[in-house]
Amino acid sequence: MTDIILALDVTDKEQALTIAKVTVPYLDKIKIGYPLVLAEGLGIATELSGLGLPLIADFKVADIPNTSRLIAEEVFSHGFSAIICHGFVGHDSVQACVETAHDNQGECYVVTEMSHPGAV
Repeated sequence: MTDIILALDVTDKEQALTIAKVTVPYLDKIKIGYPLVLAEGLGIATELSGLGLPLIADFKVADIPNTSRLIAEEVFSHGFSAIICHGFVGHDSVQACVETAHDNQGECYVVTEMSHPGAV
């Protein structure tokens, strides 16, 4: 176990697959965000899951409980093993993501504070 998570923050499918294939021996997980999924579709997760590492959907979900649940269901149905949600939206929305993750034998990571310079 390396405890290394690759933040696959690119928008091109071929570039994403190349980076993932080259680095997979050194990783524990791969984190995919909105830019890649918006550019290439959720199917990119299916392709990347073939590398054998858990995939984290770095979508920072922040919506009402039902919408959060629907997003999480889509994430897990496309091969992700974890999802990231924001905590500021409240207990019920976080719970929707956590329960959906657990229903799919997955995990949910909750962002409580951002780390970029502009974060309060």
